[in-house]
Amino acid sequence: MSPPPVLARAPFRRDVQGLRAVAIALVVAWHAGVPFVPGGFIGVDVFFVISGFLITGLLLRELDGAGRIRLAEFWARRARRLLPAALLVLVATALASALLLPREFWSQTATQLAASVLYVENWALTASATDYLAQGADPTPVQHFWSLSVEEQFYLLWPLLLLAAVGCTRVLRRRGVTSLPRTPTRVLVAVIAVATLAGFVAALVWTARAPESAYLATPARTWQFGIGGLLAALPVLRGGERLRQLRRGLGWAGLAAIVVGAVLIDGSTPYPGTAALLPTLGAAAVIASSGDGIRGSASAVLGLAPAQQLGRISYSLYLWHWPVLVLPVYALRQTALGDGPGVIAGLVAVAVLLAVATTLGLEEPMRRGRLARRPPRFTLVAGAAGMVLVLVVAGAGWGSIQLQRRADLALASNIADERCFGAAAIAETGCALAGDRGVVVPSPATSDQDLSPVWSGCSSESSTVRECVTGVRGGTRVALIGDSHAHAWDAALVRLARERGWELHILVKNGCAFSRVAWPGSGPSDPERCAAWNTAVDRRLAEEPPYSLVFTSMRANDKSLPGPDAVEVAAAGFARSWGPLIRRGATVLGIRDVPASTAGTRQCVDRNPRNTRVCSLDQSEVLGRDYLALAAQRVPGARLVEVTDLFCRDGRCPPVIGDVLVYRDAQHLTATYARSAAPYLWRRVAEVCPSCVATG
Repeated sequence: MSPPPVLARAPFRRDVQGLRAVAIALVVAWHAGVPFVPGGFIGVDVFFVISGFLITGLLLRELDGAGRIRLAEFWARRARRLLPAALLVLVATALASALLLPREFWSQTATQLAASVLYVENWALTASATDYLAQGADPTPVQHFWSLSVEEQFYLLWPLLLLAAVGCTRVLRRRGVTSLPRTPTRVLVAVIAVATLAGFVAALVWTARAPESAYLATPARTWQFGIGGLLAALPVLRGGERLRQLRRGLGWAGLAAIVVGAVLIDGSTPYPGTAALLPTLGAAAVIASSGDGIRGSASAVLGLAPAQQLGRISYSLYLWHWPVLVLPVYALRQTALGDGPGVIAGLVAVAVLLAVATTLGLEEPMRRGRLARRPPRFTLVAGAAGMVLVLVVAGAGWGSIQLQRRADLALASNIADERCFGAAAIAETGCALAGDRGVVVPSPATSDQDLSPVWSGCSSESSTVRECVTGVRGGTRVALIGDSHAHAWDAALVRLARERGWELHILVKNGCAFSRVAWPGSGPSDPERCAAWNTAVDRRLAEEPPYSLVFTSMRANDKSLPGPDAVEVAAAGFARSWGPLIRRGATVLGIRDVPASTAGTRQCVDRNPRNTRVCSLDQSEVLGRDYLALAAQRVPGARLVEVTDLFCRDGRCPPVIGDVLVYRDAQHLTATYARSAAPYLWRRVAEVCPSCVATG
């Protein structure tokens, strides 16, 4: 058998290496909180274009030289290039997380470690990005692996797409379709162009409909790889002095576009929609300028030694910088050092040193040493073994959390019948409010998993309505409608539904109150998307039989309306939503929002299990202006259900009541506490609406 042909290697592009330096500098600056670069995250877009350019060029050269793509060899090269450093950082991060992270973050970190090693972290984050509860939480130390996951999925699927295109072309030509080009490259240019256009359309549609998940979704990023791929597939323009001047200007224009994007784009910009064109086309312009050797070009600047060295360590620096920035801060927040600019600068320096050591001691030897000459099978098996090792580490952590969760459930079932369990401790006389026996159910380590059985899948992720029905079919029709703060009461209402014979309908959307008020803001409470959801809810309710009772609530501590008539505006907006239900015979029961917790409350409880009272919150600081409560007092046919006394006493709001942790995060109830509060919630309903007891 003759040896495979020697493939022509692409010349080293110093401008591309320098462009890597620009990309990593932007990402690190953004994560470090450097002012004036609120859009530093666009450095990831630059990396995507570079990857599309380099990988497509490599595959096309292999097709030209060998007539095929040796997939095993291609994937083995990618594994040697990427896996060793990634696995090293993941193992180090797992060990550091166990030492530095509060227990409440262990479960989430273990899950994301597993997702990162499998290169599906972007999809794991997509699931939580559409979950309003996950927003505002402290970040995990591996969430930056989302972009690496997108890249790995590209490396897996892109050569298959190109092979399929070439294979189909050859089959069609053998069957007599002579109109197809003889040169595979021409076919591939068309395929890449179509894939790029389709990806851009997907990005526009996805960003418009679900911006929280579009940023992380592979289909919404495909076009950026495709832009780079087109650069590799199309011929580079060469020519005389006039064309050299044009290329020089193109390179500087591209760099300017990247810098302008980093300055003007920020977290409120819908992304990766049309705004992503700026850094994407900017990176493409720099690569297309191909200005090596042109004096005064952008490529000449990118070819300078500092940019080359930073570009050389860019992959390892990307891996290290985020856990190095995130993990120590948890410990430093509890010290006099804090997490000020000096500390952050020191951590960035540590990340750079780790990146240099990893590049010189691991990355480059793996690519160029003896292991690089081993057969692809060896590399792929060794890589898989390393991935399994990290999965075992993550699985052990996740398993310990699940054991704790089962222990929580067993403990809760053993003490739930006690007279002073949960909300009973604050609602009944003769009970110790918090308890000092060191029992906290659920434990802070598992509180994020303390959800009602109907929580998962009930919340709408778009403007369409997702309706869950539970309780007694054919019983009294009762609805729970509103945002995640309304949804947090579902454990209490599910219990009441079973006890009182309700058919409970749950219609919720995270971030969207059941009202026609255009609350200022963006993100999950975007006014346009909430208005569309409310319209869909109104339509659904008009088509269904009437309800007897409708429960609703709303987050209070981040809602505000301008002007002196804000309360009247809010009441009118709620009346528009509630009015049709009330006219059909329903009583609307607006539950006052619960006091807001803080991000460090569970950590405080974890450190002080036998003295949780030291973690109590000042009632005056945790109760926001509740427009829904004010509206419920003004809209005929609605009632306000006061529940503050189920959370606060004597001006203090303890995070543990009757041995039960009240909050699963900074603002939402644990299902255990909500369930324990069910009989007392119903007492409050009976006090403000005696007729509701008869109908419900």
